[in-house]
Amino acid sequence: MNVLIAEDDQYCRQDLSDVLQVMGHNVKSAASGMEALGLLKAGLFDILLSDVDMPELSGLELVKIIKALALPVRIILVSGKADIIASMNALGKGAFDFMVKPVSVPNLEKILSDASAGLSGQSEILEQGRVDIDRVFRQSGNSEFIFCSEKMRQVRKKIERLREYPEIPALLCGASGTGKEIAAKFIHGEHTSDRPFIGVNIASLNSGTFEAELFGYKAGSFTGADPAGSRGKINAASGGTLFLDEISEIPLAAQAKLLRVIEAREYFPVGSDHPCKTSCRFLFSTNRDLPGCVSAGAFRQDLYYRISQVIIELPPVSERREDLIPLAASFILKLNNTLRRDVKYISGEARELLESHTWTGNIRELKNVITEAMLFSEGQTLLEHHLMPFLLRCTLPQNENNNSLLVPGFNLEIHNQKLVDEALGKCSGNKSEAAKMLGITRRKLYSRFRVI
Repeated sequence: MNVLIAEDDQYCRQDLSDVLQVMGHNVKSAASGMEALGLLKAGLFDILLSDVDMPELSGLELVKIIKALALPVRIILVSGKADIIASMNALGKGAFDFMVKPVSVPNLEKILSDASAGLSGQSEILEQGRVDIDRVFRQSGNSEFIFCSEKMRQVRKKIERLREYPEIPALLCGASGTGKEIAAKFIHGEHTSDRPFIGVNIASLNSGTFEAELFGYKAGSFTGADPAGSRGKINAASGGTLFLDEISEIPLAAQAKLLRVIEAREYFPVGSDHPCKTSCRFLFSTNRDLPGCVSAGAFRQDLYYRISQVIIELPPVSERREDLIPLAASFILKLNNTLRRDVKYISGEARELLESHTWTGNIRELKNVITEAMLFSEGQTLLEHHLMPFLLRCTLPQNENNNSLLVPGFNLEIHNQKLVDEALGKCSGNKSEAAKMLGITRRKLYSRFRVI
């Protein structure tokens, strides 16, 4: 590969150049960000290996310029420990990956190998016009955390790097149903008794007992308290991960105390004068505009800055449609076990129906539709008519100006099926009468809409 090094320290620059040349790469070097930018504009490079902390034009500023100019180069940042968070946040915003000084040669080889690998979409997964479920699942990473789309590859890269730094809090943002808890569990890694994952939905906690639930309490601290006391969620997560979902719903009175836990790694159980230490990783999630909550006075600014050191944006399904079929495949494989089914394929028509749907409920909606469809399906292939009844529940979009259905998200198959169901309802299930009402033959009603 053609590699450009941007490093202001001449000894580091030479060492990197020597290592890369031994690896067999074509190497050029620049002593500053400005010099590197000039070389990038003048020639083609596959990889830019850039120091973060450089005078005049830093590595992070270089990333922004390269992205704005759409230069076809993959950027790997080389960061000091002080720049780890900034480098992590650059992932998905132009940077492909980052390394921490001193550079490890095996790590450099691995990252360069990843960077050189083609990020083309999933390979052909059709067999005689249908989707081979087991095959597509293997191709998508054989994991619940599906990442075929480029957006999700970038998210996964950021998450994998965050795993290495349990002391850094992170905020997972995204619409409802985008998989924030799945991402949190992926960050946490393998669950063991000494590394627990404790998930808490803030909105579900009673505001009057919120602090007792989170921080625990001594015996007899308040009326109705457990005589034995409670150790609380933070203590339960020690050595593992505490995931606070819907963090925007935390009461203002408790926000200062949570901030202290994150910063000082200690807290006071309700009714106790003795502090407790914690060693858990803190992850937070929200589907709301937290900066807007800060502006409205509903969320502390200092707490927001503390929990959002690293922000991970989970895109909606509409922005990662390449992941739809792999996600469906993962759900089907799990449901095969729980429902004792043997579904191996998705028909071509069913695939088209899944891919054309808007999925405003995101991954959660997809999972629900697949689950319900499999409950009433038979055989080894998931067919179009297995999915149709459950997709019909979605409200068809309307254009406020002229009531036209022809707007983004319109699905002709679903609309037609709704008309058929309505006609059958009005005709008390009489197929011949329903066919007349629709202006088609009974034969057409059966062949096209599988009405028996």
